[in-house]
Parts: sequence; structure tokens; C-alpha cells
Amino acid sequence: MTKKIEFKTEKRKISELKGCDYNPRQLTKKQYSDLKKSIIKFNYAEIALINTDNTIVAGHQRLKILEEIKGADYVVDVRVPNREFTKEEFDEYLIRSNKNTGEWDWDMLANNFDTGNLKAWGFEDSEFGFTAHDQDKYTEKIETPTYNPTMVVKPGLDTLCATEKRDVLVEKINRSKIPKKERDFLILAAERHLMFDYELIAEYYAHSNNEVQSLMEDLSLVIIDFNKAIEQGYVTMNESILAQYENDNAE
Repeated sequence: MTKKIEFKTEKRKISELKGCDYNPRQLTKKQYSDLKKSIIKFNYAEIALINTDNTIVAGHQRLKILEEIKGADYVVDVRVPNREFTKEEFDEYLIRSNKNTGEWDWDMLANNFDTGNLKAWGFEDSEFGFTAHDQDKYTEKIETPTYNPTMVVKPGLDTLCATEKRDVLVEKINRSKIPKKERDFLILAAERHLMFDYELIAEYYAHSNNEVQSLMEDLSLVIIDFNKAIEQGYVTMNESILAQYENDNAE
């Protein structure tokens, strides 16, 4: 008779854990970003489940983000079974942990939560029944987009920008045998592959002193004054777009 599975909480370095090669659960860039923001704000609240050989059963993405933020030597709590999962048990839990979830009570959400907050926490317009067709093709009024900081703790600088793709390209360029001038130019071009997280940048801005805030505005990492941004050349309207707009709206 197969021994009943029970779990206990132990500690492991992230580097000691290994992912399941055939984990079918994937996140979009937005879902990954939303999960990362949650972990930065609330830390590692939902701990991962592993097999007795340190293979991750549930929690791949959480651990990947934690490694990105804290490093591979960071020690985490994990749930460990009192015996090794069978192949069938492993596969079933791998699927169930991602699939057996509830449905949202949309009336309850609408009555108790702010829609703007829900969108900031990961919901999409389409989930509320909104589509692009529900909005006018053009609008005569430009409203400044706003983001209200919610974090109590200032996010770390290393969370504001993803550098992985840039770093890979720079390493490849540096290994090349091309002339230095060309190499230097291509390294500059590689900076285009930096990915800034503007919501976290807004959080960082809100917790910074006046001098840092002013420099962040000069770099248009945040836009507080649209006139200033236009003056610096970061916000432009092409004449052909304006002409097309006027043509489409002519009486």
C-alpha cells in the first residue's frame, strides 16, 4: 500500500532546486511583470512545493523571479513530501496546482474593489468586458496617464530595468573580432534592448529626493509636465497624423 503523502516545510538555496523540464505553465510578459511586482511588495508569501530530489513541482515562476531579485544563494522555504512522488502523482499535481482554481465573482469585484487597482494588479480590460471597439477611434482630449504609488518600501534599483538581453548582446559583441570603433557603436546600439519597468520606476521616483526626481524627469523616466516633455522632444505629433485626424473629423 502506498504511503499517504504528508508535507513539511524545509529550507533550500534556490541554486539547490531544479525545474521540471516539461513544466507546461507559462506566463506572458505582463503576467510575469505583475507577479514580480507582487513578490517585490509582499515578498515570498506562497512557498513552492518540491519533490524529494529537489525538483520543483509548483512555484517555478516565483522561484525564477526570486533568483532574479535575490540571487541563486538566497534561502527559501519549500514544502517537501515525506516520500518521493510517483511519476503519476508528480504529473497530476503539476497540472492541478495551475488548473484547479476558482472563478471570479465579477459583481463582488465591482462592488468591493476599484477597477483601476484591479487593472494595476493584473486584470485586463477584456476581462471586464471592455474592448478597443468600445472606445472612440480618436479623442479630442488628451488626458495625462497617472500612476499612484502603492509600495511602502522603495524598490531596488536592480528591479527597475531588465538588462539580460542587452548583456547577452554586449558579451557577443565583445567576443567578436570586429574593429573597436564598430564594436563600440554596436555596444551603444545594444542599449536599445534594455527593458524599463515604468510602474516600478514611478514607485522609485515617489520615494526619492528632489534632486533625483528632477533628473528622472529630465530623462523622461517619469513625465510630470507634458509641456516640458514636448520641449525636450520626448512627446511629438507627426504633421501627417495631425492632418489625417483633421481630415477624418472634418464637417
